[in-house]
Amino acid sequence: MRDTAGPVVLCEGSSITGPVTLAAHETSFAQTVVLGDDHRRHRLVEDLRGLFTDGREAFRSRENITGGQLHAQVHALAAKAGWELTTGHVSRLTGPAVGDSGDTTREEELIAPHNSKPLRRRDQAGFPAHWVMEIQLVDEHRGFGGTLKQLLDLV
Repeated sequence: MRDTAGPVVLCEGSSITGPVTLAAHETSFAQTVVLGDDHRRHRLVEDLRGLFTDGREAFRSRENITGGQLHAQVHALAAKAGWELTTGHVSRLTGPAVGDSGDTTREEELIAPHNSKPLRRRDQAGFPAHWVMEIQLVDEHRGFGGTLKQLLDLV
């Protein structure tokens, strides 16, 4: 894990993020925090937590759920709550050589609309696949958004 110099400064809509490397497996975590009393921003944080919980429950309750099926469920729940997802995926594989290196990620490594593979499977190294759910929501009209990124299947 790398150390950053200087203080961490949080302001409205800030996210706390960082890659975490354990035994050559990289993952990352993020959670938006809200300072102040803007009720819509506080609702966004609560909705992020609710979407994560609902997505994790869908993953746990359906043995053969695919990436496309879980994405559709999280997308529908976000829309019902009045939010837009900001990315084309809501999760990614975690493990060796996974990260934000700018490499092209294959659809099967994401919980995304066109991933028809079951999420419970083996990764390229033959280990059980583990997933980081990363939900990013935005309120386009008011110009803010938030992120919640946590391990999906090991919590």
